[in-house]
Amino acid sequence: MSEVGVSYSACYEENGQSINLGDFNTHLRFNQSGAPYLLYENGAKCNGNRLWSTKIEFVCANNHTKDITADNAVHVIEDANCQLIIQYQTKYACQQQIDCRQKVYNEDSIEELFDLTPLINAKDNYEARVELPAEQLKELPKATKFFLNVCRPLVPKYQLGCAGGSSACMAKMSANGAPEEEHSLGFPMISLSVFNRTDAELLYPKGDPCPSDKSLKLTSSIHFKCNMRAGRGQPVLHEMDKCYYRFDWATSLICPPHECIFHEDSCEIEHDEAGKRFSFKNAPFTNNGQLEIDYNNSKLLVNICGPYRKAITDYSQDLVNLYFSHKLPGCGKDGMMNVQLRLICSNQTEPSTVITEGTQCSLLHVQRTPSICQFLGLDAVTADAVTTTKATPTTASTHSSATGKPKAATTTAATATTTVGATTTKAAQAAAASQVATASSPNASVGTILGIILSVTFCVTCVGLFAFSPARRNRVRRIFRRSSSAVRYSRVQSNEEANLLLEPNGEFTESDDDMLL
Repeated sequence: MSEVGVSYSACYEENGQSINLGDFNTHLRFNQSGAPYLLYENGAKCNGNRLWSTKIEFVCANNHTKDITADNAVHVIEDANCQLIIQYQTKYACQQQIDCRQKVYNEDSIEELFDLTPLINAKDNYEARVELPAEQLKELPKATKFFLNVCRPLVPKYQLGCAGGSSACMAKMSANGAPEEEHSLGFPMISLSVFNRTDAELLYPKGDPCPSDKSLKLTSSIHFKCNMRAGRGQPVLHEMDKCYYRFDWATSLICPPHECIFHEDSCEIEHDEAGKRFSFKNAPFTNNGQLEIDYNNSKLLVNICGPYRKAITDYSQDLVNLYFSHKLPGCGKDGMMNVQLRLICSNQTEPSTVITEGTQCSLLHVQRTPSICQFLGLDAVTADAVTTTKATPTTASTHSSATGKPKAATTTAATATTTVGATTTKAAQAAAASQVATASSPNASVGTILGIILSVTFCVTCVGLFAFSPARRNRVRRIFRRSSSAVRYSRVQSNEEANLLLEPNGEFTESDDDMLL
């Protein structure tokens, strides 16, 4: 038996026995978008005369994917047809950063920020709904699905095998619900184009070769439009023209702040454009419209109901702000406290309060509550999943079902290890990786660039885990007896950290600056 990490660079190991999944080489290759990858070939026999190979795709982990750590950067994507495909998310694979925010002037010639970052999802991909004209729908193979993400590559998912770094992917679903015959519909290479304050477009070019014209590349675009009734919304495929796919996405998250109507008599806010109301008297966090807050070792009752209330939505942050004054003797110069009640759509019910005393007496009360979600057209679970899940570094976890992979095909957890030469340090790997990102020629020999980091051997090991379960052990052994089996691997799905607004530090968002009393 050859020693792991010496004669070959990708292996499967069980009980001290290793199987070659591809021989080491220093030829760094580049896909159609310029993203680097390695191809280890001539591994052990797999099916008939076919040999195992391993493809390692280096995917850009850009400034929108802050949850990437050493523990969850590597993902097994495919392990069928005698090829193991691994995606390695790293900032060193980034060639350029597209801008997902653009300054734009509104109808009053006031500069505002058009921001798509609330739609970026680092945990799951979006599945598009298909609503094509009848004649175009006939051209689309049955059981075809479309997966997208916003301003970033697709989240790596087992069996969703579009080229690493793709932002849009088309796949035909098998009878058991697994993606196959995947085609990349483009990469995040062009910054956001803003038409006006409520209308913008993302273009993903340089996908796979177009089936009807191999000289062209598949391209897709997402047209975003403000709709205050839509909530987060969903991408919809509305046009398919040979090599081009157009998705429309109606969403409230890009809508400008909207001032609602406050009804003093009923203590309700009304969204006149969305046709929705919210009652503070019936809210679960109030007592008939009153808030009870700890203040100076006593309880302070703040009456939400009353005249001169101002309610404004902030769709980009999934919240509603209510501004008013509360009479409080000894507070400030005139005995009045400026109050900001911030209602955040969340599946949790959690309050936090910050009181500022002195010449300007103010109260900020942040209330996380699912009761405000319907008013904003949102689902509480979805809002929390996309905006507040923090990265949790770990080395092993239960392998969860993912978009693009059927639950029936869920793999069992295993341990992934990386073997590095004795003289290789993490600093040396980082330095060499930064050189990889700046390689100038797709045909360049990497030589000394890869001499340090690409001697890394990827070994998917099952030592120990499969000793506890004969059934699992037998399933893994079948990998090398047929081509449609699965290498077992553990991965952790996480998301970007919560933004400043959602942290309980009492700070105001930019949208609050001009609204404080």
